[in-house]
Amino acid sequence: MKKTTKTTRTEKKEQALACLKRLQVAKLYIEDFEQSDKVYVFENRYGYPAQGNEDVFVKLNEIERKYKCLVYAVIHSEMGFGDCYNFLLVPDDPEDWEWLLQSNIARHSVLAYVWNRSYEANSEMGTISCLSLAGGLTRAA
Repeated sequence: MKKTTKTTRTEKKEQALACLKRLQVAKLYIEDFEQSDKVYVFENRYGYPAQGNEDVFVKLNEIERKYKCLVYAVIHSEMGFGDCYNFLLVPDDPEDWEWLLQSNIARHSVLAYVWNRSYEANSEMGTISCLSLAGGLTRAA
């Protein structure tokens, strides 16, 4: 039987900050998250506060409650299979942290909850591929 290990918000935030740094996002985004818990939505590499998009902010809070995780960034992407918001997150169980972020220069495989606004039934937890570009993020696949 798997032992369930709970982590504090502070421990998850430390992991999230490490991910933001490895993702090479601009210092402003990292500092806002570190000091004010401000999560940014990245569209075409540039970020705006998630609080600026009510639907996304409500979904972010819902995901954090449901999965007991910490969302640290969101990437908006128009994919062939729908309008997706990719919530990059740190799960509650540290055994899952090995999947947080795998990097190969500017391309990363990141743990995320993908909210498919076009087809809600296709929303799911998993890993996505994203790119670090000019201090911002974009989904690659």
